[in-house]
Amino acid sequence: ARAPAPSNVIPLGKRGWSPLVEICKGQAGRRALFCVHGAGGNVLNFKLTSDRVGSDQPFYGLQAQGVDGRLPPLQSVEEMAAQYLEAIRSVQPHGPYRLAGYSAGGVIALEMAQRLRAEGEQVELLLMIDTLSPAAARKPVPLWRKLWLARHWSLDFVRGWPERRRRGREIEVRYTQALEQLARGEPLPPELVDFHLFRNFVAVQERYEAKPYPGDMVLFRARESEMQYLQAGAALGWEAHIEGGIGTQMVDGSHFSMMSEPGLTQLAQGIRAELERVDAGRQRVPGKRRAAGGGWWRGFAR
Repeated sequence: ARAPAPSNVIPLGKRGWSPLVEICKGQAGRRALFCVHGAGGNVLNFKLTSDRVGSDQPFYGLQAQGVDGRLPPLQSVEEMAAQYLEAIRSVQPHGPYRLAGYSAGGVIALEMAQRLRAEGEQVELLLMIDTLSPAAARKPVPLWRKLWLARHWSLDFVRGWPERRRRGREIEVRYTQALEQLARGEPLPPELVDFHLFRNFVAVQERYEAKPYPGDMVLFRARESEMQYLQAGAALGWEAHIEGGIGTQMVDGSHFSMMSEPGLTQLAQGIRAELERVDAGRQRVPGKRRAAGGGWWRGFAR
């Protein structure tokens, strides 16, 4: 068997950098929401989300090691989850915890929730923002299937396809540039950091196997989706891993534009509603039914 890659984890006490970013201090006594970065590693896009959710809600972002262009990125979802849990415990030693993740961050948030529950801690809320399950991400989409799924695309989304293809090619070119620069021992400039972390996480996710999660999850989905997401279905492949209820809510926009208006306000309202639900101790009704915003709930009882 191939020997595991050496760990890039830097212990909390030995680094001047922390993955934990306080985005909104919020109201004393309110339980914080911890939101994990997307594949690009930074948490700048969470500022507007936090603003829309409300100034009373404590909101922390978890950024990836390597966003400074100097530290090496972590090489597994498990390493990321362990580092982020160490960080959030510096401000909240014990649960109940409220976790969220945008895009790739949802996978990390799930691993964090798994570890917390295994340690006897309560995870009262797990949110994913347009997160594709790793198994669904690895599944190829045949050409005939692409032609069939394309019927879901709006005219504007079809028109944007050449630009999305161009951006995909640019990611590969920039990633090569980043590797060359790192090989020379040079720190990465900001314009290369996102590309490097993005490609690193793609490789990391390919090695990750999600385990069954004995809890519930809420999924916010972009209305305009690429083929891999459309093929995965309403729950983006998570029904194979989440043993509790899965709630989905559609948000206007694509994977990237849903973090700006009008999707941003819809997303923030949905997050706020889920926070208020757990504040009040309300549970979802078992069974499968339509939910507000075009979503649905798979029942808690199986």
